[in-house]
Amino acid sequence: MTLCLLSINVMNISIENKVGGKNMKAKLNSKILISALLSFSMIVMLLSGVRATENETLTSSNWEYVVNGENVYIMKYTGTEEDVVVPVVIDGKKVVSIGEDTFTDCKTLKNITLSENIKNIESNSREAFPCFNGCDNLENIIVDENNSEFSSEDGVLYSKNKEVILLYPRGKNVAEFVIPEHVKYLGRKVFSKCENLKRVSIANGIKDLSDGLFDGCSSLESIDIPESLESIGVGAFSGCESLKDIVIPNGTKSIGIYAFSNCKSLKEIAIPSTVESLAETNDGNMVEGINGKNASVSSCFTGCTSLEKITLDSKNKKYASENGMLFNKDKTHLLFYPAAMQDIEVIVKTGVKTIAKNTFCENKNIQRIKFPITVTKVEDGAVNNCSNLEKVTFCGNKPNDLGKFVLGKDDVVIWYSNKYKNSWSNYNLYKKQEYIEPRRTCIGMPTPVRSVKKIKLNKKKLVLKKGKKYKLKYTITPSKATNKMVTWKTTNKKIAKVSKGKVKALKKGKCYIVVRTKDGGKKAKCKVIVK
Repeated sequence: MTLCLLSINVMNISIENKVGGKNMKAKLNSKILISALLSFSMIVMLLSGVRATENETLTSSNWEYVVNGENVYIMKYTGTEEDVVVPVVIDGKKVVSIGEDTFTDCKTLKNITLSENIKNIESNSREAFPCFNGCDNLENIIVDENNSEFSSEDGVLYSKNKEVILLYPRGKNVAEFVIPEHVKYLGRKVFSKCENLKRVSIANGIKDLSDGLFDGCSSLESIDIPESLESIGVGAFSGCESLKDIVIPNGTKSIGIYAFSNCKSLKEIAIPSTVESLAETNDGNMVEGINGKNASVSSCFTGCTSLEKITLDSKNKKYASENGMLFNKDKTHLLFYPAAMQDIEVIVKTGVKTIAKNTFCENKNIQRIKFPITVTKVEDGAVNNCSNLEKVTFCGNKPNDLGKFVLGKDDVVIWYSNKYKNSWSNYNLYKKQEYIEPRRTCIGMPTPVRSVKKIKLNKKKLVLKKGKKYKLKYTITPSKATNKMVTWKTTNKKIAKVSKGKVKALKKGKCYIVVRTKDGGKKAKCKVIVK
C-alpha cells in the first residue's frame, strides 16, 4: 500500500513541473523530493518487512511461520525453553496450525500449551504427530478448554470429545497408565517410545490396537487387553523389550506384521481360535517380500530371542501348533520355529511340504535339521542367523528355492539320499554368485562322521608390543574332520583380545589365547606377553 501511494505522489510532481514550466531549481528540488520519498519507502518496507509475500517463511521471536490469508501456520520453534506457549496471534493474525517439524528434537521442552485457535496439528503417512518427534522430555500437553478440535487431560492429548487419545508425551514420568472408559479409539503411535511406562490397562470397548501403538516402549512389562479387541496393528508392540507375557483375547481376528518384533523377553504366546490372519499390513494386505513373495508369518515374531513356544487354540480354522511350532491348519506348511526352542536336532515331521521364509531364523541352538521326503519347497532364508547350524539332511528330491537356503552360512553341510541323487546332480551352490558364494558349503551323500582328534596352534608363545596385532592359525586332525568349527577366548580381556584368531595387545601383562573345537571340545593355547 505504501509503495502505491508513493508512486502516485512522484508522478504528480513530474506533471506539475512540466505544465508549470518551472525553472531548473524547481526541477532539482523535485528530484530531491523524489529521492527522499523513495528512500523513505524503502525504510518503510524494511520495517514492515516480511509481510510482503504470502506463504513466505517469516520470523517472530522464536517462531518461524507462514501467512495464509488471515491465518498463521507455525513451521518451526527455535527456542530452548522448558515451558512453551504457542502464540494466540502473530501480527494480528490467528495462529491456527502447527507444522510437522515444529518441535522436532526439542530436548529441553517439558510443557506445551495450545490456544483455542489451534485447529490442526500436521501428520504424515508414517506418524500421527511428527512435530513432537525427539521431544524425549515432554511431560504435558495443555489445551485451552475453548479449543474446538483438541482437549487434554492429565497432560495427555485427546480429541475434543475425548473419545480418541492422540498423543501420550514421551517424557511423562508415570509407570502405569489406565486408559479411561470414555476412550474408544487409539491413534497411531500414541505411546511410541514412552520409556517410563511399565503397565497399561486398555479400556473395554476398544477394538483396534493401532500401528506402532507401543513401539519402543522398552520398559513395558504388562498390558491388559479387553475382550472387545479385534485387531493388533503393524508393529503395535515392536521393541517392547521388557514384555514377558501377553494374553490375546478370543475375538481377535488379525495380527499385523512385526506386531511383536524385538520383544526380547517374551517367552510364550497363545493365539486364539478367532485369529484369521498373521503378518497383515495396515491395509489388510500381506507384505510383499523378496521377488514379490509374501512376507512370512515369522515376521510377527522377528527378534523374539527368548520365545520358546507358540500355542494355537485347536478350534482355529487357519493355523495350528505342535510342540511349540506354528503350522498352517493341515500342517503341510511349517511357518515358524521359535528362536529360543532348545532342540539341538530338529526332525521335521513327515507330511510337511513347505518350509516358510525365515522359519528357523535366529535360533542359536539348532545344530542339525532333517527334512522328510514330503518337503518340496524351502523358501528364502529359512535358516537365517542360525549361527550354530552345521548339518542339513534332505530325505527326498531337491526342493525348490534352495539357492538362498544357506545364505550367509559358510559351514553348512547339506546331505541327501543316494536314492534321489539325480535331482541333486545339477545343483551347485558355487554358481549362486548373485547371493553369497559359500566358502565351505558342500553337497554330497551321507558319509561317516569324522570326529576331531586334535587341534594345534602355530604359536605356543607370542610377544607383542601394546597396540600390535597378530593372527594365530590352527590345524585340526584329522584334516577331513566333519565339523571344524572353533571358538576363541582370552583369559584376560584387559591384556589382549581375540576375534577369529586375530590377537590385539591392549595392556602390559600376560594372558592365554585359547582355541576350542565345537566337536569334542579339543583345545590349544598360546601364551601372550604384552610389553
